[in-house]
Amino acid sequence: MAENVEITEGMFPKLDDAQIARLLPLGQERQVAAGEIVFDQGDSEHGVFVVLSGSIQLVSVANGE
Repeated sequence: MAENVEITEGMFPKLDDAQIARLLPLGQERQVAAGEIVFDQGDSEHGVFVVLSGSIQLVSVANGE
């Protein structure tokens, strides 16, 4: 389990305020509702997401399940 946490932390680093400030002009801030699908597997354009508050669940679909 600890190994998975290390991998996840490397993939999803915590950005400081200065890093977030540099990213703000490059995108748009939006709120999403609980359960809302932000992007779907196979979408060709989804860009980069920075979660400012709350959490996001990543779900991988394999073999239709």
